[in-house]
Amino acid sequence: MIAAGVLFFFVRGLSDGTVSCFNIATGLILLLGVGVVVVGGYALQTRGRRGLARALVIILAVPGIGDALFLLAVLIGHPRWD
Repeated sequence: MIAAGVLFFFVRGLSDGTVSCFNIATGLILLLGVGVVVVGGYALQTRGRRGLARALVIILAVPGIGDALFLLAVLIGHPRWD
C-alpha cells in the first residue's frame, strides 16, 4: 500500500507539473528506494530468508503505521490548528 501510494503521488505530480526537471531526480531516487525494498523483500522471501524479508519490508511499514496513527489522532481528537 505504501509503495502504491508513492507511485500514485509521483505519477500525479508528473501529470500536474509539481514534479519537474528540477526535482525529478529526488522523485526517481525515492521510487528506486521503494522498489528496492519491495523487490528485495520478495526476493528474500522466495529464497527462504523470511526474517530478513520482514526486516526489509518493515522499513516501509513503520512510516505507514505512523501516518495512520497520526490520521487517527486527528480524526478522534479534533485538534485546533490555530
